Amino acid sequence: MNASIHLLNGNNAGQRVELTTETVRMGRHPDCEVVIDASSVSRFHARLIRDGDQYLIEDLKSRNGTYVNGQRVEGTVPLRDNDRVKICETLLVYNGIGSTSPSTGIPQRPEESDLQVEESEDNASATVLTSLDARRSSESFASVNPEAKLRAMIEISQAIGQTLELDALFPKILDSLFGIFPHADRAMLLIRDGNGRLIPRAVKHRRESEDTVRYSRTIVEAALDERKAILSADAASDERFAMSQSIAEFRIRSVMCAPLLAQDQDALGVIQIDTQSTHERFEEDDLQILVSVASQAAVSLLNAQMHEDVLRQQRTEQELAFARRVQTAFLPQEMPELDGYSFWAYYEAAGQVGGDYYDFVKLSNGNQAVILGDVSGKGVPAALMMSKVTSDTKVSLLSLADNPPEAMGRINNAICSAGLDDRFITMAICVIDPTTHKITMVNAGHMSPMILKLDGSVAEPAGDDIAGLPAGVMDDFDYESTEVVLEPGETVVLFSDGVDEAMNSKNEQYGLVRLREVVASGPRVPGELGPHILADVQKHVAGYKQSDDMTMVAFGRNAN
Repeated sequence: MNASIHLLNGNNAGQRVELTTETVRMGRHPDCEVVIDASSVSRFHARLIRDGDQYLIEDLKSRNGTYVNGQRVEGTVPLRDNDRVKICETLLVYNGIGSTSPSTGIPQRPEESDLQVEESEDNASATVLTSLDARRSSESFASVNPEAKLRAMIEISQAIGQTLELDALFPKILDSLFGIFPHADRAMLLIRDGNGRLIPRAVKHRRESEDTVRYSRTIVEAALDERKAILSADAASDERFAMSQSIAEFRIRSVMCAPLLAQDQDALGVIQIDTQSTHERFEEDDLQILVSVASQAAVSLLNAQMHEDVLRQQRTEQELAFARRVQTAFLPQEMPELDGYSFWAYYEAAGQVGGDYYDFVKLSNGNQAVILGDVSGKGVPAALMMSKVTSDTKVSLLSLADNPPEAMGRINNAICSAGLDDRFITMAICVIDPTTHKITMVNAGHMSPMILKLDGSVAEPAGDDIAGLPAGVMDDFDYESTEVVLEPGETVVLFSDGVDEAMNSKNEQYGLVRLREVVASGPRVPGELGPHILADVQKHVAGYKQSDDMTMVAFGRNAN
């Protein structure tokens, strides 16, 4: 995963920029890779420089400087995962290469990540503390002032009802809260990741000069654990939170926190909003409105997540469809033209892409090579290896046209040198000499080609006696070959194990025995024998979904 920069505020709040180049400029100029549209920002304010697996940040002699975690940048400074970058009033968070954490609004420095929940006895001297069961939000909300309720619902619906992108959704939720609660100073939204960690995804300040984004873990964890929204009218003197350092340090006078609950009451995260004003504190009606907003925000969050899942699946399907078109382009687009011979081929991947392949290569000595290979495994990894094998096979056969076994050895070494320890390929090569009609066969761990003879028998000349190891198993393996003379009217069939191992709904394989019988009883013309075999395989399968690619090639000498 590439490193990235996440903008937390300003005109592009919520934007995440992947860092894919060696140098990334940040500034006001539109040519910058990260554009920060603010008059106080220099045209080319700072830049990120890739250094191995990390990025360094350098201030480009800007007027107002660049800061990392509150420290002014002098020279170049290495960035760590979740470091906070400040450029004038704009806050950004850096996620390093390979980071599994989403970009967040809060740097996870040790003093913040180590905050603990402080518990104390509730007593009469405590300032008024209200909690509201977030699981019963619809019941409690009915008692709120109807105009406030209507305004809150319209605000939140208009702001986030049509938003399906997560990065745009989170800032909109906070913008709506600031519209509903004009006396709020700060708001933040924290979402649980797959490991249950709270990840801040958006922050908002009433005062542009303020860049503090720390939150009270004491209040947040109380809201999450109890599935209750919390209101403290004067958090600074509330004995329930007396030991909380963040409340004291950041002059939080009144705070509300509401969990985002899914339908199964699973806590997705929280919204926290606070004010520093001693005159305008949050009331219980405010808390009830926040609970309703949190409820709708949770629904929007789940909808946005489902939307992203659908888009991700669509992108995957589109990419696989494109990969299938690319892979199909590697296969021969037409049959060879060889005097006295005819050819037929069939290919069907079990998934969008597959690891089987076949090819026809016209050699420099006038001979015609016919190749069928089967890469171990299936899907995208097998397809990628297949593309490499296609190239290596052509180069090797063209370079060693007079020596097919040595060409097979070179193919083997090329695959071994790729260092793919868990990948190999079985392959059968038939080289046709159109002058002598000799067929030279080389077998690298594959099934022997079947020859339908004139007397109706089926020969398998490249069986275990000459079969070598699959290509990619061992360097410098010496392959053998065998030669047969193809008589007029005889046909050769090459196939992958997706044919003989084709399975029906009863988990019964098609099998080599049945394949031999069908070949023996079939027509002698490749263009008829191939479809004859395929039809019988499909009859056996009867529509049952296959787990392996299926490939066949047939070629034969025309009858006189």
